[in-house]
Amino acid sequence: MSKHFRYRLFDLVLASDLKLDRLLPDESENAPDLFWKCSDFEQETFEATDQGLLWKTAPDCFELALPNVATIRVKDGHEILINLVPDAPMADVETLLLSAGVAALMQQRQVFLLHAAAFESASGAVLLAGVSGSGKSLLLSALNQRGYPMISDDITAISCTKQEAWVHPAWPKVSLMLDAFETLGLDRPEPNLGQAQGKRTFTATPFCSQKTPLDKIVFLKWTPEDAISISNLKGIEALPQLSSNVYRRTFLKGMQLLESNFTALNQIAAQAQFNTLTRPHDLRRLENVVDKLEEELGIIPSNKTHQSAQQSAAR
Repeated sequence: MSKHFRYRLFDLVLASDLKLDRLLPDESENAPDLFWKCSDFEQETFEATDQGLLWKTAPDCFELALPNVATIRVKDGHEILINLVPDAPMADVETLLLSAGVAALMQQRQVFLLHAAAFESASGAVLLAGVSGSGKSLLLSALNQRGYPMISDDITAISCTKQEAWVHPAWPKVSLMLDAFETLGLDRPEPNLGQAQGKRTFTATPFCSQKTPLDKIVFLKWTPEDAISISNLKGIEALPQLSSNVYRRTFLKGMQLLESNFTALNQIAAQAQFNTLTRPHDLRRLENVVDKLEEELGIIPSNKTHQSAQQSAAR
């Protein structure tokens, strides 16, 4: 099967044998940075330096076999080979590629990945970090409805140096449980996407399609109480939480990336503002949570800054 689909992924151009419904198409004439190819590679082996239940890895190669779906092999931060199981649901294949596949690919490129959703504010990218079930996607969706452009859902890619950190756009699909659609007043969810995890998706509008400087990271926590609170964290205090929210961190040891990951953690800790948001499970309080975020963090959508500047110029 020849490559004939082109997409954007974390500011990179992807050439894919498979049609991927969640990614934005690439219309540039730039040469591809990434290649996803359908291939039967079962006879090709490599010596693993670490492994888990379904995966194994070496510094330049990663492999994961998901029963009834596919086996993928990620190589050199450049290529994913895909050995499809016959009649595998394509929603499950895409979920595999856009979770473990993307994680291994970007880790090989030494891009820092955080288990977080991200949106653009007037002061830069704000990340909502937390474990699965912490409400990242729900809060992101509520903020998106107020005009904050989405950057990523669940997996956030950060490139950083001693001087700066940039957050890169992923894809404009948000995965939510069905009850969240009613809470947010959204239309019926899109079919055939995200069904592997019991979720459905919708397309976020607006979406930020360019890299954005990192501004804030907010760690999400639930409480049985009714109160909504936001507390500040200093960089060194945030390090343990930042480390615990590294996306697919179990892959790093076999890739020999623990040291570079620690360096990235410290660079991010020195540059971002950190907060912890504690709020109740009650979905009826969602708007109050967003109000609190805007008030306490002093954030506004980037388009409001532009509108204010235009209005001042008009006067």
